[in-house]
Amino acid sequence: MREDIKKLLMPIAAPSDLLADEYDLGFYTIGYERRARFIASSLAGRTKSLCAFEYNTNALAFAENRAWAVNQKVLIKPLADYRVDRESNFRKFVAHYIEEYSSKEAVKRLFVDVSSMDRSLIGRLLHSIFAVIKPPFNLRLCYAPASFVEPNYNFVPARECAASIPELSGILGIHQSSLSLLLGLGYEFGISLGLLEQFEPDHALVFTPTGTDDRYDDAVRKANFDFDFGIENVGLFPYRVNQPLTLFESLFSITSNVSNLHRIIVAPNGPKIFAALATVVGLFRAPQIAVLRASLAAQPPPHHVEADGSIVAMDFRCG
Repeated sequence: MREDIKKLLMPIAAPSDLLADEYDLGFYTIGYERRARFIASSLAGRTKSLCAFEYNTNALAFAENRAWAVNQKVLIKPLADYRVDRESNFRKFVAHYIEEYSSKEAVKRLFVDVSSMDRSLIGRLLHSIFAVIKPPFNLRLCYAPASFVEPNYNFVPARECAASIPELSGILGIHQSSLSLLLGLGYEFGISLGLLEQFEPDHALVFTPTGTDDRYDDAVRKANFDFDFGIENVGLFPYRVNQPLTLFESLFSITSNVSNLHRIIVAPNGPKIFAALATVVGLFRAPQIAVLRASLAAQPPPHHVEADGSIVAMDFRCG
């Protein structure tokens, strides 16, 4: 993240009525989840231009999501090589789009809907925005919680655990440095324990989400051994999914003691709003902390994911 943005960036709570605001542009994704277009469709009438990053899939609700985008004249950008962005094509695209559609005289207003983005796309998009945008601007991160569907509790180990993007790889530190792991929980059965065993941190802080549906909370607990991992030096940090500003402030404060003698790794599993906020913290503190993504050894078959009708959001204001 550029130094001029670091000096001016202010996290603030988003207003309760997101439809009261107007937006120059908004980013979201076209994928197989039906909720992928929920926020875009909710804010389309208040947004001058929408850009959708398109995944290479034909599963489930993809066709209807794409048809809606075409009908709404959304700018559709197929995804390719975005994790590394070797030729900077992704960054150049974002720079051109922001320049073309954002206000030239007033505060630039844009939103990013992370609901159906993978963690590498979240990292690449936010890294690109902060690299190219010029203050003043207001960036709103949005997330549509899913309606609850009982998960499959079959144990599937992580196939790969790596930085979401290379810029969030962190630093190795000296051999004697201590390691803290900030671990977000979802209901992928057993993946949290696998990460704890893989990294063997000196201290781990496990972020346990609370949603608005008790069935979701129970499923997260069940998928994570009732939060009893049988490992010493593991603390629990409860957070509410619908209070992103509080979560961001906590992550920002906890990571303030990073140094060459104390490394911090963030593994933001669970709700994508957690991953988005961890990414902003990682970009602010780069290259001091690492922000990871984990992929499963065997991907479960896709299933319909509907939005529960609410939108979680927070703002980053600069200038």
